[in-house]
Amino acid sequence: MGEQPGDPDPRAVAKEARLNEGDSLALDLDRDGAIVLRPTRRKYELSELVSRITSKNRHRETDWGPAQGRESW
Repeated sequence: MGEQPGDPDPRAVAKEARLNEGDSLALDLDRDGAIVLRPTRRKYELSELVSRITSKNRHRETDWGPAQGRESW
């Protein structure tokens, strides 16, 4: 719980913001001088993402039908 009566519970705030332990946050100030915390997004390398592909999470080929217009397959 918060320090004073009426203070928000930090765990409830984190849950509502969908934050988890270990998440990174950016600290900013808005125009009024209020402190704003924003989650930062991790930047992935394509090779890292491709290395996580397994036979279990791989999608099957999708049949989009015959070529239309000047498309070639």
